[in-house]
Amino acid sequence: MRPGRMNISRSCRPHRRHPSTTMLMAFLRRSAAGVDRLTWGSVTGRDGPRPYWGMRAGTVTYRKTLAGVLAVLSDVDPYGLEPGSPDGAPSDEYEMEAIDLVRILLKAGAVTTHSVEAVWMRWFSESLVLRLGPPRMAQLVDRLNGLIDGVR
Repeated sequence: MRPGRMNISRSCRPHRRHPSTTMLMAFLRRSAAGVDRLTWGSVTGRDGPRPYWGMRAGTVTYRKTLAGVLAVLSDVDPYGLEPGSPDGAPSDEYEMEAIDLVRILLKAGAVTTHSVEAVWMRWFSESLVLRLGPPRMAQLVDRLNGLIDGVR
């Protein structure tokens, strides 16, 4: 090392952001500024053909499917909360799980025991198959898959 020069180790160098972090920050700044109809593709420049999944909350398909999935989950009621009854839980007790299941139904066209189990593990950290048993779980999956046939 030459005299009069500082040794700058790697830990002292300025931190460079990952490109995806920079894009995300730009996306958040633009959305906070109130830019209408902002999409991730408008930030990344990767606007391409997008498959229609019918997942926008305003579409009739989405609303019908969500109402059907919520009704099925409330009817199965694995925890005995009695959603919608006067002494029970609110009628939208299983809404967050229903939203995830609707996304799978509309994207993939059907749910499987594994996908329903994954959603349940995400929200409750508990196995739905163990709570309901395999026969009731199979009936639940069949009822959920029957909803998508009635909507289309």
